[in-house]
Amino acid sequence: MNIKKFLVGVSAGAVMLGTLAIPALAAKGQPPIKVGPVAITGAEDIGTCNNVWAVDSYDKFYTLTLNNDGTYNLQVNYKNGIFVSQAGSSPGACESGSDNGNTIAAGVTGKLHAEWNRTVTAATAPNQSPGCGVNNETCPSASSFLNTVFGADNWTGGDWSAVGYYNGNNNGTWFDTLTNWPLNDRGDITGS
Repeated sequence: MNIKKFLVGVSAGAVMLGTLAIPALAAKGQPPIKVGPVAITGAEDIGTCNNVWAVDSYDKFYTLTLNNDGTYNLQVNYKNGIFVSQAGSSPGACESGSDNGNTIAAGVTGKLHAEWNRTVTAATAPNQSPGCGVNNETCPSASSFLNTVFGADNWTGGDWSAVGYYNGNNNGTWFDTLTNWPLNDRGDITGS
């Protein structure tokens, strides 16, 4: 056996395996990729009792930033949001772990804003100028945005967190978080 050929083969194999195991790294100093606003209408909003308590409309903004470890952070902001309630359990009725009986009537309106973040690992370098359509209409979801940036099936999502703030004026306010959901949600929007 020729030891030089063996070492060259092992080295080449290690390099090939190494490129498969390491996430694609973007150039240091890469600016964040930003897309938005994306107009979203008719989005169902889930309350702490796992019921649709409102229908939301908002402008969605994506910001994808390279992390130091080669992964990315996808930040999604919902701005200029409004909600219109549906009759049933209020959004915070089950935040204690059981239903407290609070309800909301149909037609209660208010404002909302929210943010969520997710770690993303990608197998390819990102497209710095993703084509999301003239009005960003081809990127209504985070998945469609990431498919446009990295290509379909070239990314995986990791841990994520979310917070939302809802102001129903005289009907109350509600803070919605995924941390220990629904037990860390606070407040409620009730009445008619």
